[in-house]
Amino acid sequence: MGILILAVLFAGFTRAADTPVREVQSECPVISNGPVCEFRNGRFFSFEESSGPNLRAYRPDGRLAFTVSVQTRVSDVAVDSDGSLAVAVGSGIALLKADGTQTAFVDTKPLVPAHIAIGADHSIWVLGSEPGSQPGNMILRRYTRDGRLVGSYLNSGSEGSPTSLMAAGNKIAVVPGSQEVIELDESGTVLGRMRLDNSALMQFALTSDGNLYGWDATLMPYGGLVLLDPVKGTSKKLETPGRHYSLIGADGNNLVYREPDGGPGDGMKAAWFPQPGKPERQ
Repeated sequence: MGILILAVLFAGFTRAADTPVREVQSECPVISNGPVCEFRNGRFFSFEESSGPNLRAYRPDGRLAFTVSVQTRVSDVAVDSDGSLAVAVGSGIALLKADGTQTAFVDTKPLVPAHIAIGADHSIWVLGSEPGSQPGNMILRRYTRDGRLVGSYLNSGSEGSPTSLMAAGNKIAVVPGSQEVIELDESGTVLGRMRLDNSALMQFALTSDGNLYGWDATLMPYGGLVLLDPVKGTSKKLETPGRHYSLIGADGNNLVYREPDGGPGDGMKAAWFPQPGKPERQ
């Protein structure tokens, strides 16, 4: 009898691990089984179109919120806690209201922004490079909400194509190239940095409680979740919720994954899961 009860409890735990706390069917299109959208702080965005409106913003429920035509290429979007946006375009930052109305433009020349994030204190962080500088040399800058430059970091020793920039809680996480990850506090002080040699981390996520995750494509056949600790220089493989999911980011303390596509015409599906070993949080 005791064995039967244990078996039932274990089966229930397995099912719970594959059950999301929230799901969204986004209107953001999927082309050739690949998502056009990017996920940023609970929102979906499309910003790599070659013609027409080159910024499409979607509401948290996945419905289209607004479209904006930008004269130059959009490289990244960040969302503030009040829903306002910072958009990395060309050699500057376009600041938008939650409805897409532009309120200001911050000239970042000679820095060309590649990635952008907004901290809990509303600071705008930009990762990019300057033309004519050492190839692959990444620079991290911090601006106030009204566009005033207050700091420049990582001007040397951070090489590679910029991969990711995240801000959550009181931390900033920078992936200046595919072989390194750096963690800073809100003042720009480096807390830790670690090499990612021989890894194939394709996506990254920073939760509000300060946990940094990567998605390792080499963990076959479906990839897998990896917890990174740049301060200690360690990484740990963790349980992945279902074989069909792939990490696309974080929303608060939850991790967000892309679900399998339903077919042509269906938008990108996303599912929210608690972090492994953490209680469910909305």
